[in-house]
Amino acid sequence: MSPRLFFGNFSFEHHLAQPGWNPPARLRRLDAELAPIWWAVAEEGDFVWAPEVFPESFWEMPPEWGLPQLCPISDWLHLPTNVEIVPWGWTSELAGEARKRHPEGHRPDVAVVRHVNSRAYRVELERELSPYFTGSQVLTSTEEFATLLKPVSPNAKWVLKANWGMSGREQWRGQGQEISEACANWLRARLARQGVVVWEPWLESLAEVGIQCEIPVAGPVEFMGLTESVVDAFGQFAGCWVQGVPEAAWHGQAIEQALRAAAFVQKAGYFGPLGIDAMLFRNLEGELCLRPLQDLNARWTMGRIALGWRRLLQPAERAFWSHLPNSPPVFLSLTRRLSLAPPFLGSSPLQRRTELLIDAPSFNQ
Repeated sequence: MSPRLFFGNFSFEHHLAQPGWNPPARLRRLDAELAPIWWAVAEEGDFVWAPEVFPESFWEMPPEWGLPQLCPISDWLHLPTNVEIVPWGWTSELAGEARKRHPEGHRPDVAVVRHVNSRAYRVELERELSPYFTGSQVLTSTEEFATLLKPVSPNAKWVLKANWGMSGREQWRGQGQEISEACANWLRARLARQGVVVWEPWLESLAEVGIQCEIPVAGPVEFMGLTESVVDAFGQFAGCWVQGVPEAAWHGQAIEQALRAAAFVQKAGYFGPLGIDAMLFRNLEGELCLRPLQDLNARWTMGRIALGWRRLLQPAERAFWSHLPNSPPVFLSLTRRLSLAPPFLGSSPLQRRTELLIDAPSFNQ
């Protein structure tokens, strides 16, 4: 197998929404801070794109952790030929670079990648596979939005989502029938850039899981694993359990639906990593319900990366992979702790600390 370059374009959805988009300094900094997460899935001799200058000592993890030695790269000129590029998500720019460096490599069509990552496609798929869940609506104008809200009760909460977005970003939350000027402006801007916006009722989430799949060019979809997600108040990823997740009764149904959805994504022409988020929620009648296609990401995901940390665990161990702004939650038991925070994190406005906490039987949220 050829060596790989793991390229963390973690602002991938912004490129889908606006091809040729140039990330601001804040998001370039985020890409730099998250570069070390590829340790979870890389092998000895692989390369990692590290756009910030890391001290050499940072990449020399203690041998007892059993992590591979990676080669950081910050300039394409320093990358050897015949290296397979593995991006967080495929964009036109990266596909072109990959063709130059590894011509025989297999890459999905970028137009397909853009299509299956859109929230409009997810709504279409949700109606196909989960006809009992009909809450989501695709909007193409402010007039459609106003009409949609007419029967909504004053206390009902809802959320608008841009056609491309990730981890609780590019959203607007509201309530009832009132449309503020700020909301109307947000909606007009997204419609002008992307053509459509998705509206959904706000659901009371009781639990969320990430179902990770690998879609081949041909043949059956491979189920890679399930992680129990923890999100912050804004719906953004804050961490997940890597192993030892209790087997809930609804997990099996969520996996089954996710694999059905993955087969549709494969038929659409996509192959590669796929993450599907499922939610257990309580409806207005107080009943427990499953939303099997809460989100669909045809790219690498934090949950997929988290599965890679299983190689560091003993059979009886489990771990929590923390990706929080400040110190991680308190654990009742902790035998090992691996911090992947770059040395420049203290001066970062994002302050996201990526840590693996091992052998923690209880988690206090």
